[in-house]
Amino acid sequence: MPQILNHPLDIPAAWRGSEWEANRSWLYSLHPSVVDELRAALDCVRESGRQMFQIESCHFPLPSFAAMRKQLLDDLEGGRGFALIRGLPVDGCS
Repeated sequence: MPQILNHPLDIPAAWRGSEWEANRSWLYSLHPSVVDELRAALDCVRESGRQMFQIESCHFPLPSFAAMRKQLLDDLEGGRGFALIRGLPVDGCS
């Protein structure tokens, strides 16, 4: 029989929703330069004719997004486990 946890977990991913009402560190807003890079990379991929499963990170460079990407990965993999990215262009990107 598996053990039952009998004490609270003390890790970043063990949180309650009320903890995030005032703390908005989980919100990320894309800078316009990142959006421009994203659109340019998408145009290059479209022009290449590659199918979705043929696209690799080397085909989609986003140097202006590098610092935010690192922070996002840290938050998702070793921190709270969630984030919200605002400003992601969806018009014409599907």
